[in-house]
Amino acid sequence: MKEQIYYIKGMHCASCEVIIEKQLLAIDGVEFADASLSTGKVVVGYRNGKPHIEHLNRLFKELGYAFSEKPFAPDEGFWTSLVGPAMAAGVIIFLFLSLDNLGLTSLITVNSSSPLGAFFVFGLIAGLSTCAALVGGLILSLSKQWNERYAHGNSIIERAEPHFMFNVGRIISYGIFGAVLGLIGKKLQITQDFTSILVLIVSAIMFALAMQMLGVKAFSKFQIALPKSITHRIADESKPEGKYTPFITGALTFFLPCGFTIISQGVA
Repeated sequence: MKEQIYYIKGMHCASCEVIIEKQLLAIDGVEFADASLSTGKVVVGYRNGKPHIEHLNRLFKELGYAFSEKPFAPDEGFWTSLVGPAMAAGVIIFLFLSLDNLGLTSLITVNSSSPLGAFFVFGLIAGLSTCAALVGGLILSLSKQWNERYAHGNSIIERAEPHFMFNVGRIISYGIFGAVLGLIGKKLQITQDFTSILVLIVSAIMFALAMQMLGVKAFSKFQIALPKSITHRIADESKPEGKYTPFITGALTFFLPCGFTIISQGVA
């Protein structure tokens, strides 16, 4: 077995590693794949011929990744890379202050006393941001397998069955595990000082994750994620074989690293 190192452009979080490895392992002749966000590389072990760059770029184009056998040209420097995020942050802060002056911030702020409607809006926002990138990428990587299994359906409803099961699994698991976290949080007696320290720690973590998602290189080595052996099992729709595997896969996404999920889990 031979090995080949490919350079990757477009990785933003630990889940990108899992998605890339899963897609590479589906290629004939590929024995193993080990992607690294911190180095921007993936080591591929193969038999016979190595995967061609053109094929990899076509395969991963829809997911937003680019491959090369040589290092990509250096991106802009550290401070230059912060200009875009800083401008985006400025716009968000301006909008937040504007909403605060109108008394609408209570509708988008979530804490332990927030109404269910606030968490509903929070979930919609999550679905359009990091969750869309993370879970959307996972669904794209599983769609081929789902299509092969469910494409024989005679109606749109039958063909949409795996997507329906996937989302139902997510709703149920988030409800159950969220309730468990809520019960644990209710039993714990937390002082005001501890709460303040916890907020600072969580805020620092969320800031680092946001910079990582925006592609700031200095934060690429920072990762909060489950071991790959676990996340690969979560994302592996082929094992075990079964009709309800999309439901199980959706339920297990509760444990995938997502900024909005971490916030909600912390509030619970």
